[in-house]
This record gives sequence, structure tokens and C-alpha cells, in this order.
Amino acid sequence: MFNFPSRIFSDVRMETRRETRFFWKSKKLQQRLVRNDVSAFVRVYDGRRWYYSSVTDISEIQSELNRLAAMAASSNLRGNPVIEAFQTNRGHFGAAPDLPDDPEEKRKAAEAKLFLSNPQSGDALWAVCYEDRHITRRIVSSKGADLTVESGGAGYRYKFSLGDKGKNLSTDLMHYSESFNDLFPDLEKISEHLNRCSEFNKHAVILPRGNYNVILSPFCSGLFAHESFGHKSEADFMTGEGAFIKKWRIGSMVASDILSITDDGSCPGVGRINVDDEGTLCSKTLLIRNGMLAGRLHSVETASHFGEKPTGNARAVDCRYEPIVRMTNTSIQPGKTPLDQLIGEVDSGIYVESIRGGTGSNRFTMNPDLAWRIRGGKITEPVRVSVLAGDVKKTLLGVDGVSDRFKMFGSVDSGCGKFDQTGLRVGFGGPHVRVRSMEVI
Repeated sequence: MFNFPSRIFSDVRMETRRETRFFWKSKKLQQRLVRNDVSAFVRVYDGRRWYYSSVTDISEIQSELNRLAAMAASSNLRGNPVIEAFQTNRGHFGAAPDLPDDPEEKRKAAEAKLFLSNPQSGDALWAVCYEDRHITRRIVSSKGADLTVESGGAGYRYKFSLGDKGKNLSTDLMHYSESFNDLFPDLEKISEHLNRCSEFNKHAVILPRGNYNVILSPFCSGLFAHESFGHKSEADFMTGEGAFIKKWRIGSMVASDILSITDDGSCPGVGRINVDDEGTLCSKTLLIRNGMLAGRLHSVETASHFGEKPTGNARAVDCRYEPIVRMTNTSIQPGKTPLDQLIGEVDSGIYVESIRGGTGSNRFTMNPDLAWRIRGGKITEPVRVSVLAGDVKKTLLGVDGVSDRFKMFGSVDSGCGKFDQTGLRVGFGGPHVRVRSMEVI
């Protein structure tokens, strides 16, 4: 297909992106975006460094290959560990999402479904976003890879803002599917959710500072896994960081022995890609197995650096950027305890249903929007929790209950940020998780 330069490694990622986005505020269409882009990312490697560029005219790919090769040093790459780590997969992977072709058909169908429940409340403002995408990537390399990968899906996200006598609450509700026809569940749940939020906003009281036994919902436990541990698993953060590698050494106990965390780009979810942007097949990577650090996420280059195998986690937001190590679908695995038992064993604590966001490094923070007090093994009054915080490792070691049911989440209108690449679509989720002590500040 291309005349790859000799004595260096080269690969090309060609990408066709079809995206549709609609945004309504109180049923009024505020944004209509239909995008069809074709672009390519071209790079060469001479054993010492990478040279790369992006083009929007695929007829320029060969000239870009030649231009980059002229800057690279000619060398013998036989036995080079980075080159050896590249897979040479060929064929077609993934499948096109089940989406209508006509944007107006999608708009009308989405409005008919999303407005069916007519979510409204005297003290609420609301908006909803619908977005879908179909991405086709073709990856070819001088080593012999030649594969086409299809991925995508659709989703919506409601955003609610409520006010009542000076009390304010902002929350949202989201859903994602790889099939348009399966996207819209029983939308009466949206009105029910809004009514619950309205009652919460009227009656919630401020929770005093202190340490509490906490049960995290699947949404919250998944976001905690992503922010507080998932990024620690991205191997490019560890390169050259001896102290960090020692603290998070493979085989060391970093969590409770009932906790397991995985990343899997091959499973259903917003982060399903099947094959990463270097042509590596995705599979389930065990990051924590029964409390023990079991693995980390790799690109080809980081895998060769650590003497490990690539995991299919080299991802770029689009063809403007080079692939770097990123999560796909990261989740805490389910346990064996029913939720009623998890709650029933708590004499005093809090149940956190949803959070607005969070951060994580050695310490983490989470900002709850919906939370309830637990008293005597029962969920009781609503409470306002400003910030949940704690030491990541102590919190992981403090997990003392994991429920038997599991759920995945992911936003279609926002995503994960790392370095200068923001908005990468990732999935996160898990079961209900109980932690012995978390700090309310």
C-alpha cells in the first residue's frame, strides 16, 4: 500500500470519523453538529526517537513518510525490543455501531424519545445532549500489520439544576449503547430521578466533618477506580520514577484481598476499541487481583521498557496526536455480598449515590451531589457532603465489602484528559463498594 522506508520502522493510522451531536435546553435545540472527517497519523522510528506528523489529505501520506524518514537515522533495528513488541495483526476487527444514517432521522427519533417523559419540576432547569460516533481506523506498518477496526455507539446525558429557597443542586443522568434502538430505556425513570433530586434538594442537611463508614454506588466506585488507581496503572507515568515503581511494585499488596480491578478495551462500554492505535489487540488486563498488584497498562514502548507485554492501551484522541498509554473500560470486579447485607452491616455511615467529579494521586478527592445517612443498617435522611477525601492506598486497603452486582458507565459528551489530549472516551464502573473509613472535609 505504501513504500515504507528501509532500515527504520514506520506505521500509518488512517481514520474516518462520523459524529453527530445535538444539544437541547428545555426542549429548544441549541446545537446541531454533523462531522465527517478523514485524517491520518504518520510516524517513523529509528531506534532512538519517533518522528511523526498528521495529515488531512491522505494522498500526502507517502510524501510524509519520505519526509520523516529523511530526518531519521538509518540503523539496524534487528532485535530492537520496541520493534519486536509490535504485533502484526491483519484483517477486520470490531463492528459498525447500529445507528441511523440520516442526521435528521436521528434528531427526530431522539427528541421523540428524550422528551417523551417531559421531565419538569417547578424548581428545575434541565438540558440534554445526544451524541453518536462511528470511527473506522486502518493501521498498516512496515512490519506487516494491516488491519481495519470499527467502533462507536450513541448516548445521551441529562443535566439538571435545581434550586429551592437558596438550596442548589446540580446532577445528571446518562446512558450509552452501541445500538440506537437499545439506547432509550424506560424514560419514566428520568422524571422519577428528577423528583428524587427535587426532594433531596429540599430536605438534605449538611453532614458534619469527620471520618465515616462509606458505601459507594457502582458509578462512584468506578470513577474512584479510574481517577485514583487507573491513572497509576498507566506505565508511562512510571518510566524513570524509581520511588513510584518501588511503592507500586507488581506482586505487592495494595488493596483489600476482596478487591480486584481490571481494564478491558474488548468488552462492551464507551471505552471499547478492540484494537489500540498501534495495532495491538485489546484484552482484559488484571491490575489488582485479590488485593495484589497484578499488572499495568502499556503501549509497545512502555512494555519493552519494563520487559512486559503490550496490553492494547496505546490510544490517541484523534489523528492530531500520538498514541500514549490510556485506559479503556476500567472497573472494580463484583464480589459476593448482596447490597442489602452491605448496608445492613453498617451501624453508622453514609451512602454516596453520585458525584460531580474527582481527582486522584497519592490522595484523592470526590465531590458528592447525592448522598444519604445510614443509621442502624438502613438508609435514612439525605445529606450534603462537600468533599470526600483520603489516602488512596489506605482507602484501597480499607475496602471491607463488595456487592455481587456490577454496572458500567461512560459519558458521550466528555471524557478523560491526560497531557494535552482531553476528551478521550473511557468507560468506568463496578459494584457497590464499602470502605471502613473515608474523610468528609
